[in-house]
Amino acid sequence: MQVQNIITTSYDDQQRLDNFLVKKLKKVPKSHIYKLIRSGQVRVNKKRAKPFQKLNQGDVVRIPPVSFSENEEVQYNSSKKLEIIHDDKHLIVVNKPSGMAVHGGSGHSYGVIENLRSEFANNDLQLAHRIDRDTSGCIIICKTRTALLDIHEKFRDRNIFKQYIAIVENVAASGTIKSNIAVKRDNEGERYSYDSEDGKPSKSIVKVLYSNKQFSLVLVRIITGRMHQIRMQLSNLGNPIIGDIKYGSKHKGFNLMLHSYQMQFECKGKDYDLKAKIPNKFLKALDFCKLSLLKLR
Repeated sequence: MQVQNIITTSYDDQQRLDNFLVKKLKKVPKSHIYKLIRSGQVRVNKKRAKPFQKLNQGDVVRIPPVSFSENEEVQYNSSKKLEIIHDDKHLIVVNKPSGMAVHGGSGHSYGVIENLRSEFANNDLQLAHRIDRDTSGCIIICKTRTALLDIHEKFRDRNIFKQYIAIVENVAASGTIKSNIAVKRDNEGERYSYDSEDGKPSKSIVKVLYSNKQFSLVLVRIITGRMHQIRMQLSNLGNPIIGDIKYGSKHKGFNLMLHSYQMQFECKGKDYDLKAKIPNKFLKALDFCKLSLLKLR
């Protein structure tokens, strides 16, 4: 295979670079595609690019000669069969388990999207959005390009109702949290969010469902969707999420107790109201913290 310089069309407009390459390099594992992008071998208009960069009609995408060993192929974790919340002609919604990345790359050989493409034998499935690897709950995967563009528009216009539940340390308070979120890397190269005047405006609405002197169970509706938004904002209030060592939790024996519980949205003229079953590990943590789910129902 020789170097390819592909000029994008109107069909490719506003498509992410990684998704564009997945379609062009159908037999190449996504983890290998990420390596090509991050090493600078893939270029957009002769410049280095990022995996999530949006393409515009007329962009020139340089794709290098691709070779990989069979050892690099994505390994699907069949033991973690995903729970399907909803499946129709437009989209699939799954209840992602904590610890599973949404896609391969960045040190993970497989993720939600790779598992689903394998299970449904459909390489055209596309992630509509992301949540953290250690967060569980609702994830939307689109079956068609038109559905994907529709969902992306809903996210941009903030027309998707999205609620999380979290177990936090200390006594929490109901109310609206506003902050300006910026992102930087720590000494180990890990990204984290912090409040900064130069950051992007961010807003969450917190409702306390149950509280005692040590812990609280909260329902959080996010109006914006910044990186680690809920985790950073709650931590700044003195209520780090249980198991969130990065943002100050003292409880190292737990997974991150943050679950994407409910999503309401419209796609292709159909209304959706979906809830993700609460994981057993979350329920066990509730028992440990002596908290109740009664007010969630």
